[in-house]
Amino acid sequence: MFDHRFDRFVTPSAIKIVYVVVLVLLGLLGLSFTVGVIMDFQGEGQPFLVLGLIAGVAAAVALLGFMLRLWCESVIVRFEVAETLKEVRDALQQGSEDPEIA
Repeated sequence: MFDHRFDRFVTPSAIKIVYVVVLVLLGLLGLSFTVGVIMDFQGEGQPFLVLGLIAGVAAAVALLGFMLRLWCESVIVRFEVAETLKEVRDALQQGSEDPEIA
């Protein structure tokens, strides 16, 4: 936070926290929808409709979780590319012909 030259990025560390928080919120949202479906159709004798709606909620939560993971990984990859380019630039500025890229 106090790196005023921006030698180190904060976002790769923060994205992991964002991923966990949003995943927990997504799980709670899915749970609340599931409870809502069960409460709405309680005692109406339509078990297949209830199971279908619950399966739909589960599939939507899983899909959104997968999309969240893809987004987080794409953000991290962008920052890793920036860090690698910085290493290459620093190695070239030092006069090295074969920069070592970790």
